[in-house]
Amino acid sequence: MIRASRLVLAAVSASLLAVPDLAAQSSEEVVANMVAAYEERISSVENYTMVQDVMGVRSEMYFEKVVRDGRPYFELRSTSSGGGPVESADNLGFSDLYADAPDLAEHARYGGTERIGASEAHVLVIDDVQAMDLEMAGAAGEAGFAPRTGRLFIDAERWVPLRMQFTGDVETSEGLVEITSDIELADYREVGGMLLPYRTAVHMQGLGAAVDPEARAQLEQMREQLDALPESQRALVEEMMSGQMEQLESLLSGDGDMTVEMAVVEVRVNEGPPS
Repeated sequence: MIRASRLVLAAVSASLLAVPDLAAQSSEEVVANMVAAYEERISSVENYTMVQDVMGVRSEMYFEKVVRDGRPYFELRSTSSGGGPVESADNLGFSDLYADAPDLAEHARYGGTERIGASEAHVLVIDDVQAMDLEMAGAAGEAGFAPRTGRLFIDAERWVPLRMQFTGDVETSEGLVEITSDIELADYREVGGMLLPYRTAVHMQGLGAAVDPEARAQLEQMREQLDALPESQRALVEEMMSGQMEQLESLLSGDGDMTVEMAVVEVRVNEGPPS
């Protein structure tokens, strides 16, 4: 009985030693693991094109591999939306996470672990985002969003970002308005060796308060013009622009929250620029 108990204790001890110590991490270690996994996955990829639906509008983005300071990452080269070219902007709404890895390792601190769905995630806390070189794009960038603090949640097994949260301000004619941005990255799939999120949701809280009176009047006018259309024509426009209309109504509401959802439709690897 004693010998059996000792064998059980030895087996339990060995299994505990085999489990990775998620708490024994630093921001530098998390970023290093994330970059190492990323660079291994993209080793055979030179370029890729991502086709996705954003609020009901089909967009296409073309990325090419570049090397900066001896490290490879992908840079957005061109973007088209609705069949026509548009000004390039990062598809996640901030400068490339992997390209800015050294900056992230320097300014982030380790915040332990949290569960994101079924995954355990390392938390990187950024107390002063202004000390970094993050450039917000999309709705946040257009509103002049200046993030102050941030939290990144990195999958402890796959070393990919699962969630990114930022809190900051937008300067308006009536003063500063606090805004929070919550970016969820889900449904990761392997494509050409890469792991890419096929579903991204960007939720902005407080954005409606940053809409100046002139812009709000224009939005109200757009809604009035739509209401004045014949019923059949209005139904057609609402069907074609359902996502945009929902966001319009949200911005004009009291809270002014806004959610932008992106769903990847297709990824083409190593086929060069879109024709």
